[in-house]
Amino acid sequence: MCLPSSVVWTPRETELALWAFRKWRFYQFTSLRDLLWGNAIFLKEANAISVELKKKVGCL
Repeated sequence: MCLPSSVVWTPRETELALWAFRKWRFYQFTSLRDLLWGNAIFLKEANAISVELKKKVGCL
């Protein structure tokens, strides 16, 4: 497949591409945030168990 070395976009196409990129970047970090919040319950449970066992749990 041969791609041209440079592509000329209209101002409208450039604005649409930038808009799509910003949206993608926002949703990418939103997904990461949701993933971290989803795993927070495991950390909370581990801390509760460590309190019951009278052990200290620290972060690396």
